[in-house]
Amino acid sequence: MKILNKYILREIFPIFFLSNIFFIFVLLLDKLIDLTDLFFSKNVPAIIIIETIIFYLPSFLMITIPTSALLAVMTAHNRLSADSEIVVIKSLGVTPYNLTRPTILFGIFATFLAFITSYTLLPYGNQLAIKNLKRTVNYISIKDIKENEFYNELPNLTLHVTKKYDNTNYAGITIIDNKGENFITAKEGEILQSVGKIIFDLKDGTLINGKDEKYSKISFGKFYYVFNVDAQLKRDIKQERFMFFSELMENFDKGDIFKFEFSKRIALPLSTMIMALLGLNMGIFFHRSNKSINWIVALATIFVYNMIMFLSENLINFTDPFFAPWIANILFSIIPLTTLKRCIS
Repeated sequence: MKILNKYILREIFPIFFLSNIFFIFVLLLDKLIDLTDLFFSKNVPAIIIIETIIFYLPSFLMITIPTSALLAVMTAHNRLSADSEIVVIKSLGVTPYNLTRPTILFGIFATFLAFITSYTLLPYGNQLAIKNLKRTVNYISIKDIKENEFYNELPNLTLHVTKKYDNTNYAGITIIDNKGENFITAKEGEILQSVGKIIFDLKDGTLINGKDEKYSKISFGKFYYVFNVDAQLKRDIKQERFMFFSELMENFDKGDIFKFEFSKRIALPLSTMIMALLGLNMGIFFHRSNKSINWIVALATIFVYNMIMFLSENLINFTDPFFAPWIANILFSIIPLTTLKRCIS
């Protein structure tokens, strides 16, 4: 049996690692464009760009590990079935349990890898990514703003000026809080940049504030407005995403979202085992199909899984927040539990 285990695992592991690299690269593409622009146009040091990419990896791995596990097991057993090797193995008296054993061993390894990512690397990576983004903002200068062009280099802030007198004094100023809280216009004013802050000294304008679907309008002759860049960066990543397991437990009494995140950090890694068993089932079932179908089926499966996981977060007000993250796992366990024995026997 050890020879059989090694043989099948040698089919699975190379696909698993290559798939992770490929999917990480795909997920990084969008961010790489923005980060490359920071390097060339804002002179952000390359080391900060590289560090930021590394810090993003744990959040990507939470998606790529289950996806790659499904694709690797599915592709490996697809080939074994297409080449009739599964038939030969069965003819040698190998039991269904021994046939699934390599997949279970691989699933344990991949699940452990996902759990380490969820338990430690994910919150740690998110914290370090935000710190690096704060460092990046220091290289972005308000001096780059141009007349009659929208300036949106800063997180959650859009600026527009009709006249630029110098690097600090402007006319026809419009400030938009992209989160929808403040819309400010002023005939003229001074814009200064400090560490972690943008300071607006405005004259003759209006402030429209919209919060909780209530709007108020204030006219002013002189208005001093401070935009906290650090606070805006923290808003881009939900507070619970920064927390380790112990911190989430300490905040259980502050909201159901912390209970949901805690349970989700366990449910997501265990989905890797479910995807591995599902891949075994599909690999044998689709053995006569074109190999490209593996990618389509794997991506479609993960898309549906993550969609259910996303929807389950909206159910925490109607069901137990500890149970909500497990809805996707329960639904996706049905296929391998009910049909796997029939496929391999």
